[in-house]
Amino acid sequence: VHSALAAKDNEIADLRRDLGLYNRLIGPDAVRQGLSVFELVVRPSDDGSVGFVVTLTQTQDVRKGSKGRFTMDIEGQRAGQLERLPWSQLVAPGEAEGLPYDFRYFQRLEGRVMLPEGFQPHTVRVRLKGAGDDVVERSLRWEQISQQGSD
Repeated sequence: VHSALAAKDNEIADLRRDLGLYNRLIGPDAVRQGLSVFELVVRPSDDGSVGFVVTLTQTQDVRKGSKGRFTMDIEGQRAGQLERLPWSQLVAPGEAEGLPYDFRYFQRLEGRVMLPEGFQPHTVRVRLKGAGDDVVERSLRWEQISQQGSD
């Protein structure tokens, strides 16, 4: 019974998150916005890897859409020293340019990064590099975006 209730609570939370996204895009109070990070969720695993899901949105120029690359850096501590891990150190060499995005209203990207042993993350810096000089950056606290448990 407890696991069934927990599953239903998770389902309700997911539905509320989706409803918030749709309200932001087409709801009565929707505001025209350029490219932005609606949500980032990270799920640390016991093996040191971190799965993530990021939702990107834009409602300002839907005819044109948004196209570019997603990357993130993770800041934290290791052996008592502050450290910033750039995207290129978090992913395999073939993924160093970032994850591509191409959408009109929203897109969810999923991926996995690897943290070094003993690294304690505290901030994620998301970067969206669009066509030309378009760059969107956002910093998020690890505690606010982390969901515990293995993927």
